[in-house]
Amino acid sequence: MRQGELFPMLIEQEFIDEYISAQETLRQWKKIEKKFLAHRNKIMPEVVDAINSNRKRKFNEIEIQGHLRDAKELIEDTDNEISNSRYKINLWQDFITAYGDCLAGFINERNN
Repeated sequence: MRQGELFPMLIEQEFIDEYISAQETLRQWKKIEKKFLAHRNKIMPEVVDAINSNRKRKFNEIEIQGHLRDAKELIEDTDNEISNSRYKINLWQDFITAYGDCLAGFINERNN
């Protein structure tokens, strides 16, 4: 007799624990995405203000272009992180859906 036949509830609990862990991972990726979105939303007005104040102070064009390049890189890096977190969120949501369907089928099969 296999151990799974002797202790079916333990096996089911392992699956349930893995499912809950996947849900927690999804929640973490959603938090990460929110942080990057908040960061991007915060830096955009600051970048615009910095550019405008630099132009008012008559900085030379090379300095302004350098600041613009740095700002664009910062925004692109943030956008890349947001894109990555959205990809992970979609990946984990798909995994949770598939795993939940599989787990429900497994439990229903065991109960029948």
